[in-house]
Amino acid sequence: MTAARIDRLRGQLPEWKADALVLTNPANRMYATGFSSYLGMPWSADCAIIGPDSVDLLVAAIHAGWARGESVVATDVVSHKGAYASSLAAFLEERGFRSVAVEADSLPYPEGNKLQDAFSGQIEFVSGLRDVLRTVKDESELALLREAAYITDAVFEEIAAGTLIGRTEADLARSISARLIENGDGLAFDVIVASGPNSARPHHRPSARTIQEREPIMIDMGARIGGYCGDLTRTLWVGDYDERFVAMYRAVLAAQEATKAVMTDGTPVREVGRAADQSLQDSGYGEYILHSVGHGVGLDIHEAPSIRSELDAVLESSSVVTVEPGVYMPDWGGIRIEDVVVVGSETCETITGASKLMTLQG
Repeated sequence: MTAARIDRLRGQLPEWKADALVLTNPANRMYATGFSSYLGMPWSADCAIIGPDSVDLLVAAIHAGWARGESVVATDVVSHKGAYASSLAAFLEERGFRSVAVEADSLPYPEGNKLQDAFSGQIEFVSGLRDVLRTVKDESELALLREAAYITDAVFEEIAAGTLIGRTEADLARSISARLIENGDGLAFDVIVASGPNSARPHHRPSARTIQEREPIMIDMGARIGGYCGDLTRTLWVGDYDERFVAMYRAVLAAQEATKAVMTDGTPVREVGRAADQSLQDSGYGEYILHSVGHGVGLDIHEAPSIRSELDAVLESSSVVTVEPGVYMPDWGGIRIEDVVVVGSETCETITGASKLMTLQG
């Protein structure tokens, strides 16, 4: 697969009038070459240089052996000599490249300026490579995403079946994180456990608050497998049912189902976003919406396509997207239900399978 990905990138060189492309984003570099250092970080000094007939990895000396062992397409692995910008400029000139395209989305502004000063040739800073390259997943990517979803589901089921009441949010988050790491390659993101009023914060950081009965318990978690991310949110309730929770939960679940119903190839993302918002508006919870209904997921936990009502993009078959409507009531709590789906030509396939029935447990 990586050879085909390299060919796609080489096909862009004439458009940029460039002799080579420098990949600075760790996820894009892994996607193209297989070398995974700093995956999950926005930028690193390890970069890939893709020329017409070469694929070079210019890396920190401590990563050279790693790069040689992991990349199957690299024609050469070279260690940096000195600071990033001057080392990269010297390498490009040594290879005879006079005009290069440099991925700019993740390159720190000061490093871009230093590179322009150090390189005697022409530089074209390009953006949007992640969206062009990685929105549509191939079969190998889909297999890893399904495995990440499966492991995430299994850990959630295990945790939800255990004791929650009396534990702190932070303690429960640590247990979830440990099980995700034990069963996968690591965490897709920091686990969120938010209980009671804290669940009204979509990105709450787990605290020392003790989880109690008869309050929302929101858990957002994801395993990482082969670099690819799982993403699952369920909202639990322990004890006698609360009418407000049940009504809100049913509204959020209905919004998720309404959203999935329109997630097919060619559907504008604004229509997908509007489906979720309209469903929650119709249920009377529109004022409690705080975020968009979903985002792409792959090597990054947030990537294209973003599902927002103001965007002009359209869904494409084999893109992988979260569907996570939520409502958040200040001083009481919130409810979010999140699945990961694969977009198809006539419907979408939900690849997360953790139970939603156990969300209403007595």
